[in-house]
Amino acid sequence: IVVLATYSAQRAYFYQTHSSVFGTQDSPIVPVETVDSYQGREKKIVIVSLVRSHRGVKENTGIGFLAVSNRICVALTRAQHGMYIIGNGAYLMNNSVLWKKIANSLDKHQLISYDIPLKCTAHANITMINSPDQFKTKSPEGGCSEICNLQKGCGHKCLRSCHPNVEYEHGLSCEYKCSRTCSNREFNHECPKRCYEDCGNCMFLVETILECGHEITTPCSRIGKAGCDRRCGKKIACGHKCVNMCGLPCTETIECQQMVEIVLECRHRKRMKCFMSTADNLNLNCVERCEKRLFLCGHQCAELCGQKCTEKCAEMVTVTLKCGHEQEVECSTNESTAHIQCESLFSMKLEPCGHTGLILCGTNPSTELCKERCKKLLSECGHICGDDCGTCFKNGEHICQQRCPKTFPCGHKCVSKCGEKCSPCKSFCSNTCEHQSCGIGENGFGRSCHELCVLCSKSCSNKCIHRSCSKRCFEECDVDTCAELCAEKLKCGHACLGMCGELCPKMCGTCERNKYLECVAELQNAKKIHPLIMLPKCHHVFPLESLDDHIKKQKEANEQLDCPKCGASISAVCRFAKYTKKRILKINMTKLREETNSTKYDVLMNHLKQIVGLVATALDSLRSNQSKEVANLLIVFRTNTFDVFRKFSSVSKAEKWRLEFACKIVQCFLAVSRLFYSSSLNNIYQKKNIPPIYGVMVLRVFGQPAFEKIIAELKVFNEDILSDVETELLGVVMPKLRFKIAKLLVLNQFIMMGNSLKNSRTDVTDADVKIIVSACSKFFAGGERQQMSESIALVEQVLLKAVPNMAHMEHFLSWKDLHVPDF
Repeated sequence: IVVLATYSAQRAYFYQTHSSVFGTQDSPIVPVETVDSYQGREKKIVIVSLVRSHRGVKENTGIGFLAVSNRICVALTRAQHGMYIIGNGAYLMNNSVLWKKIANSLDKHQLISYDIPLKCTAHANITMINSPDQFKTKSPEGGCSEICNLQKGCGHKCLRSCHPNVEYEHGLSCEYKCSRTCSNREFNHECPKRCYEDCGNCMFLVETILECGHEITTPCSRIGKAGCDRRCGKKIACGHKCVNMCGLPCTETIECQQMVEIVLECRHRKRMKCFMSTADNLNLNCVERCEKRLFLCGHQCAELCGQKCTEKCAEMVTVTLKCGHEQEVECSTNESTAHIQCESLFSMKLEPCGHTGLILCGTNPSTELCKERCKKLLSECGHICGDDCGTCFKNGEHICQQRCPKTFPCGHKCVSKCGEKCSPCKSFCSNTCEHQSCGIGENGFGRSCHELCVLCSKSCSNKCIHRSCSKRCFEECDVDTCAELCAEKLKCGHACLGMCGELCPKMCGTCERNKYLECVAELQNAKKIHPLIMLPKCHHVFPLESLDDHIKKQKEANEQLDCPKCGASISAVCRFAKYTKKRILKINMTKLREETNSTKYDVLMNHLKQIVGLVATALDSLRSNQSKEVANLLIVFRTNTFDVFRKFSSVSKAEKWRLEFACKIVQCFLAVSRLFYSSSLNNIYQKKNIPPIYGVMVLRVFGQPAFEKIIAELKVFNEDILSDVETELLGVVMPKLRFKIAKLLVLNQFIMMGNSLKNSRTDVTDADVKIIVSACSKFFAGGERQQMSESIALVEQVLLKAVPNMAHMEHFLSWKDLHVPDF
């Protein structure tokens, strides 16, 4: 098929306004050609579009070159099998004798119509169309109005409206629901996926009884593989229930951690752990303060109950010293004030330095007390000392207080004093990519150089038309450097002198010839065209050969890559990405190992077990009163927790940094479980009890009720967490986890607010709504990059100002209460 247009502007209009039908001039779907350009060519079907008409005006404007007979001849003789002529026939007949003859001839043979017949090849139906709008109603998908109803290769019948290209479209991925069932014939669960998707393992949750007698809920595909995640629950000798996990040896009495209360001889009560109450060396010392009054002064004894009463009273009283000044002293020293040093200050001249300073009443005015800056010139470094005059006089030596002139391997300057040991680098981290910056910048996390880096988990941007890295951004690239030249054109129209995949240098070898020659002057063959590299951070331009030589030397010395001119760190250059990422991962691993060196292995292991137990306790208390959907989410959450525990509980002492990683991850799981527990207890489940203005505000901020939003967030948490944990890198996992927990905390505090308003039968004001919505919008827009504790504190402050009673409610949680780990 071809569409013949009588004007080139008409042809351009077709492509510009109807590109979905006709395509573009470079890659047409249905070709549109002008009559003049199509002379000598033919197509089976030709549609001739004649645009000359009244164009909405009364006067006759003529038909232009449509009146030229040879053009009419070309237009009407290009079709081999069939031709459609679309135009204003009456107008053409009135303006051309030839068109009048053509129109009369067509009318004689009954070939003029106001309708276009469309024949469906599948059902043989003929549909008449007389306006463009009828295509959507009478032929919605290019066929007739009947249902297709043909069977696809997968067995499904097509339920779309009749459409062309049946074989091709029925061969595409089937979007209907899969009709297969799982391999477990006891349940025969229907596959929930689309027909074209791989069914995978059956994840429907079923109840099964294990050998231990416990009934657990597990995915259908894991029947026979799932382990028991319940607590033992058997009674031990002391009468308390065993808190160990099912399958592990029961807790012995000497290990029981349950709290018990003992009445002491003094009638005070003391709480202690059960195993401590049965120990041979039972500690019955009272921990309450003694209630007796001292005989001499009448103040209360400061010792613990049962201990010898205070001999020297430490209560503060005001006395007048022999110098005449009043001063607060301990009660026991009140009897004699002769030995008490007066703390009043006076300005006096110090000797032998001659400086004036504030000294205590009755003190010798010695230079040892001088706080003026020492101005001694030091021969070792050439700096002025700058320390306190009294310190130098007392020590008999000068220690330089000026800034250290050394430079760290990362390229940053040392900020310690010249005479002190260099401290870790406190400058902002220079690790950046096109998605984010670990240090400062528009997408920066604001982290210091000595801290663990925030590692980007998005797809690697090291790609071009010749190759593409399949790794994530923080991982070492799996592609070699592209050796091809850049195919782009500069703004001036000349070829780019850069390398493929790199930032185009802002230098044209033709327009800026002298500048280019100056850049490559150091090379042996300066007249030859040399590729250039522009560094993204400082925009300095170098010949590829000279920059490669510079980088090669830095790689051999295992140094931070930097610009040969200004020393700025090199990042976001695909050519050096593999080395840069490998070095960053190595540095982060070193930092992580150094952080865990001081922590004992047993301490970390016990801490991990304790946190997992707390998560299990929080989830156990939620099982009975939740819907099936929520219960299933909690089961998956519980499974994920124990999967992390099992994976890291067997690490060796040599890899205790992995144990530290697991402790921080599971601590985040504990924070999530505590928030969900608090939210489920305080949620308003009946809509009629929700304060109206508060309810509208919640929908405005979250788009749905707060508890439903928490369930949605927990579902996303379950889907994403394990893939991130697999990296075993805090820089990948913790930024996401901390922001997810922060969002859950905001939702939890909204639920607490609603419950407080319901109990007090009040509602928020419109002014409060405006402030709260603004604060929440700012928080959610900040994402993972914001200082989480500070941002959450601002939201919490706004919420508590609107509903102060919320802070006194049971189960109210703040960011500090959750103990969310940093990294």
